[in-house]
Amino acid sequence: MSNELETVKQQWDDQAGEWNQWIGDEGDSNRRDSSDSYLWKYIGNIDDKVVLDAGCGNGYLTVKFALETNAKQVIGVDLSSSLVQLAKENLDRRVIDIEQHRKVQVYQDSITELKTIEDNSVDLIVSNYVLMDTPDLESVVKV
Repeated sequence: MSNELETVKQQWDDQAGEWNQWIGDEGDSNRRDSSDSYLWKYIGNIDDKVVLDAGCGNGYLTVKFALETNAKQVIGVDLSSSLVQLAKENLDRRVIDIEQHRKVQVYQDSITELKTIEDNSVDLIVSNYVLMDTPDLESVVKV
């Protein structure tokens, strides 16, 4: 992992607890009042699709996809191992239906590498408030 990427990982590991409190289960006011309505509008129908939440943080959107859609599978990845742990805890706490829970996986991974994701296995990638923290944006958006 590059030094720059390691620095970003450490910063998010250090502030994971505060971030989890800030975003919470329902999102911060910016997500609730501004971006979420557009996000849901533009992703459209994701029934029976595999959705990747790239940079899932505390699992806020990952959990929403599990609870509020009929996605075939939901995958959350985040660089921060601390945020991944919080995402898994939030998932376990909030998604109590066993079938909904089974369709969700959360991994510690870099969105520039995505080593945990098989090529051509995802139908939709959502990356909400993440790209600005990515030191190698070119690698993230390559086709």
